[in-house]
Amino acid sequence: MSTAPGKNLEHLGIAELSHLFDKKQLSPVELTEYLLKYIDERNQPINAFVAITPELAKEQAKKAEKRMRKGERKGFFDGIPFGVKDLIFTKDAPTTAGSNIYKDFRPAKNAFVVDRLLDAGGIMLGKTNTDQFALFPTGDRSCFGPTHNPRNLSKMSGGSSSGSGAAVTANFVPAALGTDTNGSVRLPAAMCGIIGMRVTHGLVSLDGCFEVSNHLDTVGPLTRSVKDNALMLNIMAGYDPRDPFSRKSPVTDFTRLIGKPLTGMTAGIPYSNFEGRVDNRIVDMVLNAVKLLEQAGVSIKEVKLPSDLKKYLIAQSNLIHYDSYKARKVDADNHPDLFHPEVLEYLEVCCTWDEYDNAIQLQKEFMALIAEAQKDVDFMVLPTLGIVAPDIDSRETLVNGKKYNTLIPIMCCSWLASLAKLPAISLPCGFLDGLPVGLQLVGRPWSEDLLYQVAFHLESVLA
Repeated sequence: MSTAPGKNLEHLGIAELSHLFDKKQLSPVELTEYLLKYIDERNQPINAFVAITPELAKEQAKKAEKRMRKGERKGFFDGIPFGVKDLIFTKDAPTTAGSNIYKDFRPAKNAFVVDRLLDAGGIMLGKTNTDQFALFPTGDRSCFGPTHNPRNLSKMSGGSSSGSGAAVTANFVPAALGTDTNGSVRLPAAMCGIIGMRVTHGLVSLDGCFEVSNHLDTVGPLTRSVKDNALMLNIMAGYDPRDPFSRKSPVTDFTRLIGKPLTGMTAGIPYSNFEGRVDNRIVDMVLNAVKLLEQAGVSIKEVKLPSDLKKYLIAQSNLIHYDSYKARKVDADNHPDLFHPEVLEYLEVCCTWDEYDNAIQLQKEFMALIAEAQKDVDFMVLPTLGIVAPDIDSRETLVNGKKYNTLIPIMCCSWLASLAKLPAISLPCGFLDGLPVGLQLVGRPWSEDLLYQVAFHLESVLA
């Protein structure tokens, strides 16, 4: 196979690399060795990868190249390198969940979603950093140390899929797996300036993932382009009988609407959900993007939500506290010294069974409330988070002159889609103070293809 002209292979995405493979202008072995060297030379200040699997990757690349030489390429993902969040099980690499408790844990099998990517010919380059047990949205609470934002090394990368977001942003891999319970794919996507999709709950199997709260947990892709994100989800999605939350969703090609006009759609703006806790400059940038949708033929209307959503916020918090404490109780009892104090403090804020049972009922109530609010709109538009990436370890910030715990503006816009079990995609909509600003599109259940259609348009006009 001939070498791709000009090198700079790190900048190429899934679709571009796949095209070069089809044209026999690039070898999977060459690409894999190139990226492994690229990561080795640049990972240290960023700390995106916490484990590299070079021998495994080279073996997978050789098999992919052999298939290509014989004209037996499996499909567009064959030969594509990817990273895996260290919350997701991999039998050929440690899965630590960002904790020294599991520093030597090697699962007996891969997570369902990892096998999906490997069976499609993907090449796993290693495991990416995560906040301990995915319990923080900051990317700075891992036993491996913080993940630094490639845009500015003093800033947070967002969490808990911090390493995956940073690895894609730093051009270490064209794609990576993350998990999203309350924003953990969307937040790093927004802080780092890439694309992150939280899928409809049940679309991608949770089998083989450390639990945060299975009532909210999802696995999603992070990429540098909207089309690449949709392509990756085509491989990831699918029913899995081993996962009790998995659903038999409509079979679709998530790229099928990309490039089609938006005329006739209606976008809803839930102003009450983000007013006050979001930097006014970010609100202006998101609303300027909404104007671009209007120019494309999209009607805009306000989505009115109840003025007091506090009971639903508490319900979501109770779901996470109860499920995560249940999942990690033995670890916390036996190894409290191996938890970051802030993570342990969060974990030990538990709730009663009655509060938990009530939270499950309130989640159902909230899903019905949002479904009613969405019935006249095709999707909703809001910021991904209320601020740009703060300083690593920062726990206090000003928003519009008011002081907040940093976690509040980080998470103030992500919870809605999570509690309602809806798909939501984050994409960059500009820069503020030299850092990316994230815009979030929230759809109805199983509407990932429509969200990709809208996101692709915004990506093209905002570029």
